[in-house]
Amino acid sequence: MVELGIDVSKAKLDCTLLLDVNTLRCRSKSVPNTPDGVKALLHWIERHSGCAVEQVRAALEPTGVYHEASALALYEAGVRVFVVNPAQLRDFAKGHAVRTKTDAKDSLVLALCVAQVKLIPWQPAPAEIRELRALMSRLDAVEGELRAELNRQEKAQIAADPVLVLRSIAQAISFWQAERERLQQAIDEHIDRHPGLKSEQERLLSIPPVGEKTANRMLCMLHGGQFRSASQLAAYLGLVPVEHQSGSSEADPVCPRRAMRACVPLCTWPRSPRSVTTRMCVRSMNACSAAAKPR
Repeated sequence: MVELGIDVSKAKLDCTLLLDVNTLRCRSKSVPNTPDGVKALLHWIERHSGCAVEQVRAALEPTGVYHEASALALYEAGVRVFVVNPAQLRDFAKGHAVRTKTDAKDSLVLALCVAQVKLIPWQPAPAEIRELRALMSRLDAVEGELRAELNRQEKAQIAADPVLVLRSIAQAISFWQAERERLQQAIDEHIDRHPGLKSEQERLLSIPPVGEKTANRMLCMLHGGQFRSASQLAAYLGLVPVEHQSGSSEADPVCPRRAMRACVPLCTWPRSPRSVTTRMCVRSMNACSAAAKPR
């Protein structure tokens, strides 16, 4: 079993093949972040490690969308892939007194991390979820453009802009509205074609405050992560407060990831008033609300 660390960027993959953990004997290589580059990487691993690709454990740090194709190609080739949480990787590097920040050093840290830390193997989301996620992402972009044009129309009307400008904005609004309707129809048809997605969507829609768009987002989220329990999902969403206590010093617990938590319906939060988690969540929300009020 050998470990491979891959630092991902848009153009290339900086790789470190860790052959001996104790002596840190390793080999490095940089390949293009393309399908051909991944194939060349697999041949290089077999040549220098003497192992089959099934005996390789590869660690990557998520980098926008640039790591997804490489991770999928490695997974389909038989490599055990691990996508490491960036915060966990940063703490691991600090624990090993690694202060240098280069692509080559990052790939070595990734290889060491997968060798020394028990990580959960990564699995790609099902094809229907990946397609739904892409459609939802495009719908978000289109709705953003539509909102921008509506704002421009309002400002243009107040400023009494020329008719040509108003007509141009109106045409743009019509285009984005039609595109939104087309994408929404494609999303509905995609979910209808997959009975599993349809049944899960209907289950989510049975929660009163949950609408169709929120249900679709939650479908992507629930299938996009490898959650083994409800507590793991709650922690990912930022619903589990982080406590800070040392000796007699105790700070108020804080719920992290407020942006992610804002996307979750309040009705899905733990409701029991006796729940310590619920009390800490409410206390944290009240503190955040008080801090946000103008003084």
